[in-house]
Amino acid sequence: MTDAGPSSPEPTAHDTFSHSARRARLGLRMILLAMTLGLAVLVPATDFLTRYQHQLALIESTLATAANAVSRIVAANPTTWRYLSERLSAVIQVETVGGLGTWQAVYGADGSLVAGTFPETRWGTLTRRADVTDGLQTVGWIEVSTSLHDAILNAASIGGLALLFAAAAFVFAERLIGRYTGETVALRTAESHAQARELRTLVKQLSFEKARAEEANQAKSIFLATMSHEIRTPMNGVIAATQLLADTPLDRQQQHHVRLIEQSAQTLLAIITDVLDLSKIESGKLQLELSRFNLRHAVEDVAATAAEAARAKGLVLNCIIPSALPEGVEGDRVRLQQVLINLLGNAVKFTDSGQVDLQVGVVGGDEATARVRFAISDTGIGIDAQIQARIFDSFVQADASTARRFGGTGLGLTICNRLVRLMGGTLRVDSTPGTGSTFAFEIPLTRWSSGPHLAECADLAGKRVLLVAAPSMRARCLENWLDAWQTRHQIVGLGLQAPGALARALDAGEPFDLAVIDFGLLDTDAETLAATIRGDRRYAATHIVLIIPQPAHAGAAHDRLPGVTTIGNPFRRSELHHTFVLAATGKAPGRASDGPVRDEALNLLDFGGIRVLLAEDNPINQEVAAALLETLGCAVDLAGDGREAVARVAAARYDAVIMDCQMPGTDGFEATRMIRASEQQGQPSQRLPIIALTANATLGDRDQCLSAGMDDYIAKPFTKQQLARVLARWTGQPR
Repeated sequence: MTDAGPSSPEPTAHDTFSHSARRARLGLRMILLAMTLGLAVLVPATDFLTRYQHQLALIESTLATAANAVSRIVAANPTTWRYLSERLSAVIQVETVGGLGTWQAVYGADGSLVAGTFPETRWGTLTRRADVTDGLQTVGWIEVSTSLHDAILNAASIGGLALLFAAAAFVFAERLIGRYTGETVALRTAESHAQARELRTLVKQLSFEKARAEEANQAKSIFLATMSHEIRTPMNGVIAATQLLADTPLDRQQQHHVRLIEQSAQTLLAIITDVLDLSKIESGKLQLELSRFNLRHAVEDVAATAAEAARAKGLVLNCIIPSALPEGVEGDRVRLQQVLINLLGNAVKFTDSGQVDLQVGVVGGDEATARVRFAISDTGIGIDAQIQARIFDSFVQADASTARRFGGTGLGLTICNRLVRLMGGTLRVDSTPGTGSTFAFEIPLTRWSSGPHLAECADLAGKRVLLVAAPSMRARCLENWLDAWQTRHQIVGLGLQAPGALARALDAGEPFDLAVIDFGLLDTDAETLAATIRGDRRYAATHIVLIIPQPAHAGAAHDRLPGVTTIGNPFRRSELHHTFVLAATGKAPGRASDGPVRDEALNLLDFGGIRVLLAEDNPINQEVAAALLETLGCAVDLAGDGREAVARVAAARYDAVIMDCQMPGTDGFEATRMIRASEQQGQPSQRLPIIALTANATLGDRDQCLSAGMDDYIAKPFTKQQLARVLARWTGQPR
């Protein structure tokens, strides 16, 4: 590669202005030169034209008179006029007196000279003609010529004087321009130097401020990571110890106090998470983690999470999911659920009576992509129009009294709004004070499976179902699923219509296999109607399913209504399908429930025989994590740092390692790399599941754990259920 040599210096502001000044000066000179030449030409030309027009006017006025006089002579002597040259010459000279007509002549029709003389030269003369007639026809013409020599010489004299004057003016103006432009260049040069100095100073200041901003941003990231670790570590001890305490024998007051501690800890954790999320979003460090997941499960999990809070306030929580919703999609499940949980939590928080609806539906898309709309509606306090305009700003709530009454930081909606934007949608609000609010957004999700399973359709296909439900979104959702399961169903909107519908079907020889009664009937009590139908022997073959407002009330309702199957609202589709099939056929569905394992089921799992190594340096977290693992039936060994964990793995066989990332000396990342290196050398022969345990919650923590060789990730503070899920995932079915 050849050396191109030193590059030309960049032109400065002074160079640019000097070049512009030179061009301006040259332009002014050209203008002055044009004006000088124009003046030298214009003045004599004007004088010449004036004289020329004057002489022309005189010739034309006198020539006509002379032509008339000659024509009279010709008319009087038509045959002999050519011989009257002296008389004709005298007439012409008389008519063109004043010296104007220097040359006068009368010509015949053949062009021969009759009287007068030819001009000495045609150059510099002005000539005009007039016809001569004998009264009947033209027999010749008269011609008068005058010299323009005097006019030309006079114009030349005037032009010379004008040129001298213009030249003098040009020299004078040139000096003025030179002086002015020189002063201007000097002034502008000084100004450009001053501006250049200011610009260099500004660049230095900006560079310094940029460096400071980068340092501050880096310090902020480190601070966030440190605060996350320092706050979540003791929070893990609080929440885990509270769960352990709740599993011990307690009286009612003690149980109440434990619940208060756990609720307060979860509230504090939610605030910490909001602050960290907002910081990550504002710094542009929050990224979506795309994965395949079951959309219906994700939405049903959110509804189940909010059901307890709704039940505590006596609210009805509806989860409306149509059968056409694609089940398998690709997106960020965690962030989608975070938005839904926040919006649903707000709806429950700000609603004292009535209901909260979570509705999902497909509003567009194609074979590869579905545009899904999520809407959360409530019958709560509503939001004033002025507040709606800035409801998504940080730290904004409806008003100060709202903040005092309901609590919260005002960050939740800000985070939801930005997460929805990150997912490709826009969060909108429609609210009326005193009536309620609806928060809705649409996001694109990639499809990878859709529709109800064929086994579900086969379980209920052809079954006769009577749906007793007042018109509502929940009723439409139930009807939608009955259609998807290929049942033959009839809907009545009033409870009092149900006995008649049952009787008519019985008389027609097509009794209903199943009667589904919704709790939202307007004309009668649903439990009373179910008891009435169950007590009528004619409908003994018709099985009854009663949908009740809260899942927790299902057991009590079942005790009060023997022979009636109950299911609580909100319900999962798999639970609804299982309940309908079991009630209608007396058999379990043809396929296992596709719902996730519930927390209650996780509490019953027994990992007896599973040996787990817990590497944790914090004594409190070590104690509570070990206790939680032991309540799951695990045999637990402890390691206080990464090096001890590596030694224990080399000395004994473990089913899983739960590895804290931040430990003194050899941290969890380095310890994991050492274990993986040992595995590659053949010790042991099987890959050991290593689960990362960290209190950090910033961008890249999961990637950092996976790149170090860890298999999964669990963040502090964690619960017993989270531990059970991750152990079940990596150690197989619990024993």
